[in-house]
Amino acid sequence: MNSFDPVEYFKQFPLFGSDEGFKPGLKRVGRLLAGLDYDEEGLNYIHVAGSNGKGSTVAMLESIYLQAGYSVGRYTSPHIEEFEERIRVDGENISREELSELAAEIADLVQKPGFWQDTGRPTFFEVVTAAALTHFSRKKPDIAVLETGLGGRLDATNIIESPVACVITNVTLEHTEYLGDTLSEIAAEKAGIIKNGAKVICGENREEPAGVIRKKALSEGSSLFFSREYFDLDEWEEKAHNQKFTLSREDYKISVELELLGEHQVYNAITASTAASVLCDEFFVSSDDISRGLNQVSWPGRLEVVRKNPPVILDGSHTSAGMKFLREYLNRNHALYDKITFILAVLEGKDLEDMIGELKSVEGEVEIVLTSGSTERALHPAKIADSIKEGLTVRDRGELLNAFRNSLDNQTERELICVTGSLYNVLEIKKALGNSEIVL
Repeated sequence: MNSFDPVEYFKQFPLFGSDEGFKPGLKRVGRLLAGLDYDEEGLNYIHVAGSNGKGSTVAMLESIYLQAGYSVGRYTSPHIEEFEERIRVDGENISREELSELAAEIADLVQKPGFWQDTGRPTFFEVVTAAALTHFSRKKPDIAVLETGLGGRLDATNIIESPVACVITNVTLEHTEYLGDTLSEIAAEKAGIIKNGAKVICGENREEPAGVIRKKALSEGSSLFFSREYFDLDEWEEKAHNQKFTLSREDYKISVELELLGEHQVYNAITASTAASVLCDEFFVSSDDISRGLNQVSWPGRLEVVRKNPPVILDGSHTSAGMKFLREYLNRNHALYDKITFILAVLEGKDLEDMIGELKSVEGEVEIVLTSGSTERALHPAKIADSIKEGLTVRDRGELLNAFRNSLDNQTERELICVTGSLYNVLEIKKALGNSEIVL
């Protein structure tokens, strides 16, 4: 079994965006968990869904509870630096040995004759989710924080039965081919994680999606807390490399110095703080625990400054809403630069025109270099309409790393470079930096 590579094994299953890569429903993951003797008894899940910010919110909750002295599990996707970071307990990635053992057990199940006759084989995300939940079942952390994949209602993570809290960060128009064409339809899919008796924390404040979430919480007998009503935001001070603010509620005050950049991360912090606060009867945390947790949280690949002078930023934004956050941050903090160069690579199915529109609206001189990453789901410039490519620099055969190298070679002292469009871009750049294929 020493030669068994669990990551390569998992990658044999269909990835999202490929044929058979998206199969909504819970039968396959449920069957895997039953075969792995998964036991939810004693597990306290916080389940996090949303169009944007769910990964950051998960990381913040993990950090808060670790500061408070709890044992904490965390499941997120995709990874940025190594696969094992998807599954963590007590701030440590699952070991390669533990991952190998789980993959081997899954392999024994998958090859059983007729096991998938009525459902089709599981997807990559389903088998990794089964591995994560089984790991938590065996490690028994005090709290486990789960990030949904796509949507919520039919997402593999929604196999859990009795979460203590369900968190919905926000709702935007994304993955409309799967989740629906309206905010209400997409909110209904996100709200599908709400289960009877769980406390519900919502970072969305617009009435159309919020109303759907409110109705679902009411139908499940769940207490609902809107984070922007729960805490007041005071004294927000944003700088290029961090931001400070205060959260207050009656005589309760939390002072935060957050290394994560962008105003949207402030609202993710409010959502995470609300969740930790309303769960205090079950898992007590002090205001100092929340403050220290937020001060120390790390979440790479989201407005991550990898070089300060001249600046290079990696940002995994992959929706027009994410590009809006990026545009607003740059306009507030980097207006003094003569030029901003975006290296943009996206996946198939993205609303590229709206994403480009946000980037074009950044103040000052802007160059957009359109290229493609190495993932199978990459959208290649040759497939993009000429009307969208008009006025952009296109690297048709110049893949992401080559485009990045070229921009670095030509960067001036008063130019900012930002790689964006997908978290997979961040993974690819980070890997190249880590093995010195590219040197900043």
